[in-house]
Amino acid sequence: MRNRMLALAAVFAAVPVALCHAQDAQWTQVSGAVNPSARRAAVMVWDEAGRRLVMVFGADSNGFKDDMWVHEGPQWRELMVPGVHPEPRVVSAIAYDPVRRLIVIQGGANGSHDNGGWFDDTWVFDGTSWRQLTPPASPPRLAGHAMVYDPVRGEIVLFGGVGPTNYEIAETWVFDGTTWTRRTPSVSPPSRYYHSMVFDCRRGVVVLFGGRQSGGTDLNDVWEWDGTSWTERTPTSPPAGRAEMVGVYDEDRGVCVYFGGTQVGGGYPAETLEWDGTAWTVRTGIPSPPDRTHAQAAYDPIRRAMVLFGGSCRGTHLDDTWEHSVDARVRRGRLVAALAGRGIVRSGEATTFRCIVVPIGGVPLGSSGRLTATLRYRAGGTWQTVAVQEVATSPDNRFPVFLRFEGVELPWEAQTVWRFKATTSWVPMGRGLALEGESNEMPLHRLPR
Repeated sequence: MRNRMLALAAVFAAVPVALCHAQDAQWTQVSGAVNPSARRAAVMVWDEAGRRLVMVFGADSNGFKDDMWVHEGPQWRELMVPGVHPEPRVVSAIAYDPVRRLIVIQGGANGSHDNGGWFDDTWVFDGTSWRQLTPPASPPRLAGHAMVYDPVRGEIVLFGGVGPTNYEIAETWVFDGTTWTRRTPSVSPPSRYYHSMVFDCRRGVVVLFGGRQSGGTDLNDVWEWDGTSWTERTPTSPPAGRAEMVGVYDEDRGVCVYFGGTQVGGGYPAETLEWDGTAWTVRTGIPSPPDRTHAQAAYDPIRRAMVLFGGSCRGTHLDDTWEHSVDARVRRGRLVAALAGRGIVRSGEATTFRCIVVPIGGVPLGSSGRLTATLRYRAGGTWQTVAVQEVATSPDNRFPVFLRFEGVELPWEAQTVWRFKATTSWVPMGRGLALEGESNEMPLHRLPR
């Protein structure tokens, strides 16, 4: 058995995740005392280190935006960042790297003459300042591309986009924090731009949906990237093709959610789509935001909601904020808690848990290569520690891994703090395990670090 550090990244590693059976979610408009100005084509991502959503750039009828906003639900707050920063731009690509605790921006466009209107630069934001990277290789100048962090492989994945001469590409690039590398799989999605890419935590794959080709074709295909190859999924009754929509992975319900966009010929679908890895569901008959294109959206694991801001509605720039989530009163199903760092779980009785683990080499687990772990919990202010009674790993140190804690009965209202240990060192942020067990409710929260 190979000795590997078992790592969860992105939405697993530092973010407690609750997966429900896919109950219907609702849209709710929210407002705060201060809001960003109306805009389209900005980018938004969850910043795990700062425990907030971050939105940057965009444009309105007066030009390109260079401001930066954070959403600490339900309030917006402008983030003043001194020093150097990227040029204002639209339709760039953004992802959060939880291992390095950095927001990564790549490419985009602003029509400036010195770069042909398109960028090929890579910038990182550490929560305080921007820094431009100079990797030895980079994707070409692109706009309308998409990228997302893949926690299983520990790298950012980029696909597609359109260049300065209106050529669209079908290239796959990965970024390990230092170097961009072009991958050349034998099968690839067709070229496109204005598509969506999210990471499906439950199935461990990047999901690509939709987009547009320069010949005026809107796409409705679904592709999955497993770190090595692309595989097209062929569900029955797919939705109509579209581009310029927003998409997120809903960690609370384990589905990919999409909203809005445009269709060739002037269509503006104001419908909410959900993809569960097998089939599409069109959520109709529920209140929803007005139709829009080039909106901004990301998933907030604290509020357990998809947060959508702005966009453009038939030429009018928007400044409204919406949340898409399940009413907490009806949440039922499985509990999945990420164990890097700390989290509070109010659970029912549960003594057997299945750990979903993903490896990234580098740090040995010990001479046997097996996982060792402890569970610490508290009720009434008293800490209790329980050692693992049973550890079983698969031959390749991936999932499933079963851990049994004998005699652990967790009081319903007790705050439970999970911490896992590999050999003698606590697993740092950005690395860890996901713990899954049965519970009667899904009230998963987090402790401040």
